[in-house]
Amino acid sequence: MSELVVVAYHNGSQYLEPLLDSLMYPTLVVDTGSRPDEQEYLRRHSQVESLFIQGGGCTEAYLQGYRLHPGCDHYFFMHDSMRVKERDFMPFFARPRPVTAWIGFNMDWGTPESAEGRWLASAYGSLDRAIPPYAIFGPIFYASAAAMSAIEKVNRWSPPLWSRSDLTASERGLAIGFHRAGFTPDFLEPYDNDRIDVYRNYRFFDKYRPNRP
Repeated sequence: MSELVVVAYHNGSQYLEPLLDSLMYPTLVVDTGSRPDEQEYLRRHSQVESLFIQGGGCTEAYLQGYRLHPGCDHYFFMHDSMRVKERDFMPFFARPRPVTAWIGFNMDWGTPESAEGRWLASAYGSLDRAIPPYAIFGPIFYASAAAMSAIEKVNRWSPPLWSRSDLTASERGLAIGFHRAGFTPDFLEPYDNDRIDVYRNYRFFDKYRPNRP
């Protein structure tokens, strides 16, 4: 069985060193268009494989990471602004379903006229059918090779992200995409803002909210 962690990286050098030190799995870091000094910082890290793309946000980083290594059995997709608390975390995500979010939250995106509603309708068509109950926080999640192959086959992966509202919409969009590909996401814990930002008592990871340049 082979695993790969794909880390979406964007001007995240302050977080990368401790993150890499805490990971025990083969890791690919995908830069999504950082400043030149940040890209050079990443290139100097010979301990980790890196890939450089121009924009598109974390979901595009995940997709390109998967396409670069399509032969793995298990994938975990995460942000650079995280810290791993339990190094051997992958088996806990692989048990419930082929797609498992670290944290899930309610699928509600407001009105169809909202920025998220318009993005979702543009990316996924009718939102009156085949909608799972929960979105994928981050999106930070585990996916099996079968689930990744299926969502690619039916062309339900998230479009590239170009704004903050795109990112929040993609948390719902990827859940919809996997659901329509036949792999409804599960999640380990429900979302709680204070647990992320104040108490930092979620299992497996800490997640920071950087103000990126």
